[in-house]
Amino acid sequence: MKKIIRKLFIPHPNNLFRPHAMRHKAISIYSIGLMLSHLAFGIGFDTVSVSAQVGESMTHQIVSLTNSERQKVNLPALKENSQLQGAAIARAKDMFAKDYWDHFAPDGKEPWEAIKEAGYNYSYAGENLAKGFSDANSTVNAWMNSQTHKDNLLNSNYEDIGIAVVSDSFKGRNTTIIVQLFAAPFERGVKPVTVLGAKSETKQLNLASMTSSQNIPYTAAWAMIALMLLADGWMLYKQGHHKDKHHRFHFGLASILMAALFSLLTVQVSNIL
Repeated sequence: MKKIIRKLFIPHPNNLFRPHAMRHKAISIYSIGLMLSHLAFGIGFDTVSVSAQVGESMTHQIVSLTNSERQKVNLPALKENSQLQGAAIARAKDMFAKDYWDHFAPDGKEPWEAIKEAGYNYSYAGENLAKGFSDANSTVNAWMNSQTHKDNLLNSNYEDIGIAVVSDSFKGRNTTIIVQLFAAPFERGVKPVTVLGAKSETKQLNLASMTSSQNIPYTAAWAMIALMLLADGWMLYKQGHHKDKHHRFHFGLASILMAALFSLLTVQVSNIL
């Protein structure tokens, strides 16, 4: 048993100072095992959720960032409106309750009905949605990088804004839905106009997900495997085996698997509608 442990884990001349448990072949197996475990438990994708306190902070930050973007093109700042905020919260909760991700509910209910039900009589109204984001900057940046959302956010007809940042279970996974509602009060003689951010799908690189409670074990394992891969690569170089085709192939394969595992840990798939 001691010989086996020594061979697998302890560097010494007989294993060429490359413990078998830390060689690139073993690292490939570890990476595949972690990826299969990651996928089997459905961890790592679309599981970003924020606390109520963070969500409240995000709402104000999104308003501030939105007004900053409007200021850049000489548009007036939007005012936070409690009725629109209530409507935005109702919209987000309705999506979670009915498990849908769209501007329109499965029963055909439109976003503007929530605005009217909140007591806001509008001439102009608009809505942007985001899902899976955990900070205000990435949310607003995603909207600004989508022409339809950008046009909505920079619409000169709006006067008021309401934001909701709500986390709950969506299709069996925890996530965050962000609703951004715009509006201007009713004006006599103006036919009500509504604007939606068109449907699109955006991938967000979210490194913060690596440190979530669900991903910490995988992150720690990835870090350990990465260190082992670097150490094995260093020993191959020191021994002059780094040019050997056999070693280069397996070391390259292990590196690719490491990169795939890293991607699985960090890439959040977020739909921006």
